[in-house]
Amino acid sequence: MLRRVATRALLVFIAVAALVGFTAGPAMANQYPWPHNGCTSAPDRAIANFTHACNHHDGCYALHWAGRGACDQWFWNDMIAACRKLPFEMIGGCTGTAGLSLFISRAF
Repeated sequence: MLRRVATRALLVFIAVAALVGFTAGPAMANQYPWPHNGCTSAPDRAIANFTHACNHHDGCYALHWAGRGACDQWFWNDMIAACRKLPFEMIGGCTGTAGLSLFISRAF
């Protein structure tokens, strides 16, 4: 049940991002010395730029810097830091997107 909800949420998230015209790209492909792919199939820049958060999360998992809980907490912190760079009226929506991204990453 949870996996089905997460899959549907991801599909809605991707569909909305595609309609708006956001795509994940290799903008910083060589910046990180670990395997990374941005935010996989979700857009890196839905509201804020989550590219660093996603690539940092990939590195945490790939190189086992910490356990899953700590990696996910760092992922959350990085996304919230990206949200805080936005105008005040956009932070709530950005935080919601960050929560959805974290929820989806936990489902897989």
